[in-house]
Amino acid sequence: MIISNLKLVNFRNYENLDLHLSSGINVFIGENGTGKTNLVEAINFMTIGKSYRANDDKEIIKFKEEFARIHLEFETSRKEVLEAVISNQGKQIFRNDIKLTKLSELSGILLNVLFTPDDVLLFKDSPMERRKLIDMNLSSLYRLYMNDLVQYKNLLKQRNAMLKEKEVNRGYIEVITEQMIPFEYQIFKVRKKFIEEIDSKINEIFKNIDDSPSKLKIIYKSSLDEEDDPTDFKEAARSKYEMSLEDDIRRGSTSYGVHKDDFLMLLGGKNVATYASQGQNRLASLSLKLTLVKWIKEKTNQDPIIILDDVLSELDENHQNNLINELSSYSQVFITCAKDDIKKEDVNYYVVEENKVYRRN
Repeated sequence: MIISNLKLVNFRNYENLDLHLSSGINVFIGENGTGKTNLVEAINFMTIGKSYRANDDKEIIKFKEEFARIHLEFETSRKEVLEAVISNQGKQIFRNDIKLTKLSELSGILLNVLFTPDDVLLFKDSPMERRKLIDMNLSSLYRLYMNDLVQYKNLLKQRNAMLKEKEVNRGYIEVITEQMIPFEYQIFKVRKKFIEEIDSKINEIFKNIDDSPSKLKIIYKSSLDEEDDPTDFKEAARSKYEMSLEDDIRRGSTSYGVHKDDFLMLLGGKNVATYASQGQNRLASLSLKLTLVKWIKEKTNQDPIIILDDVLSELDENHQNNLINELSSYSQVFITCAKDDIKKEDVNYYVVEENKVYRRN
C-alpha cells in the first residue's frame, strides 16, 4: 500500500498543496508550527474519517475559509482515490468519485498505524484508550466485530438509561442483559485472540529496537470471568450481573462487561505503567504499534502506512538508528521531526516551511 499523491485545499495552514510522495521512508523536517504534523494528520484523516488532533472537524478548515479538501491517491493492487470535503455543514467522503453513505464504509480501505507523542502514555492512560486501540484495529479488518461492538454499545446504553430511572424495571434489565451477553462473548473472544497474536510477535520487534534482554508480555484482562467456553462464559457473566444489579442501580451504570476490559504490558515481568521509565514506555508503545503493522500485513497481505509523528527527538542515537533500520523493511513510512537527525541513505526528505513543502532529494 503506497500513497503517491496528497493534495490539500484550505486544510489547516495549507491553502493549496500538491505533494508527490514516494515509497520507503519519507521524512518531513520543519520547525514547530510550520505544518509538518498537518500533513500526516491529513493522511490519517483518510483512514478513519476524522482528525486525531481535533474534536470538531471544522477546526481543520483554514482560518476564514468555508471548506477544506483532502485528495489522496494510493495504490494497492490498483490505483484508488479518496477525497474528503469538510465544511460547516458537515463532511462528505468519496472513494473513486463515489460518495460513501456511512463513515464506517471507510474502514479498511487505507490501512494505517499511527504513533504520536501521546502514545508514550498509552499504558499509564485510562483503560478506555487501550480498548480504543483494540477496537479500531479489529473494526478496520472485521466488519462482524464492528457490528457486534455497535450492538453491544446500543444495548449497554439502554441498560444504563434504565438503571438511572427512578423506578427501575428489573425485568427489562434482565432482558437487556441477556441480549448483551452473546455479543460480549464474541467481542471477548476476538479481543483475546488479537492480544495473544500480538503477544506472540512483539518481542521480535522489541529486540530490534532495544538492546535490553528483558521481554515484553501483553495480558488481556476481562472484568468478566475469562472463560473460553461460550456456555461457561455466559453463565459466569449472568452470575456477575445478578450479583452487581443492586450496586448498578445505586450507581446508575453497569459495573461489569467488555466495556470495562483492559490489557496490561509487562517488561521483565513488571507492569510497564507502574515500574517502567518514560523511555521504556515509549519503546514498549513503539514496539506495540510496529507489531500491529506486522499483524495487519499478516491478515490482509498489505503493508499498512506507518506514521510516526515527532518520535525521534526523544530517542537517543542508538535507538534512533535501530528504529530506522526496522522501518526500512516497510513499504511506506512518514516521519515528522524538527531536526535532520536521520543518517541513512535511501530516505526521502521533505522540508516544510511556512505552509510550503519542498522535496530535498
